[in-house]
Amino acid sequence: MAKPKYSSELKIEVAKAYLNGEGSYDSLAEKYGIGHKSVETWAAIFRSQGEKGFIREIGNKRYTSVFKRQCVEAVLSGAYSIDEAVAKYEISSRSLLRGWIKIYNANRELKDYDPKREVYMAEARRKTTIDERKEIVKYCIEHGRD
Repeated sequence: MAKPKYSSELKIEVAKAYLNGEGSYDSLAEKYGIGHKSVETWAAIFRSQGEKGFIREIGNKRYTSVFKRQCVEAVLSGAYSIDEAVAKYEISSRSLLRGWIKIYNANRELKDYDPKREVYMAEARRKTTIDERKEIVKYCIEHGRD
């Protein structure tokens, strides 16, 4: 997991400043040297979750396919904007939700994500033979997975 670009303290300070009426998205973005979209997102997170919304958990979050579909459909139906959905459903980033929307709109399956460190280790990968690769490609084509 990458180190966050901005500290939790800064995010909280900027969100409080916006919600206290100390400036617009653009003026606060200029004052703190950040993007105005960050100010908008942080304000939405603070509004729905308070300071706990900026506390980083260790490891990646777990997302089920049902949860992903619920979030995507809430955005596509117009019930929430992307920023509002990220804040309401406590999704780790806007880009993650956008990725789910892209998969959903491409008619591809949203899969469960349950992080297990040992599964993603490079040493756990094995070499495949050319015949195994051909079999994998054949399976993918037959099942509409391109």
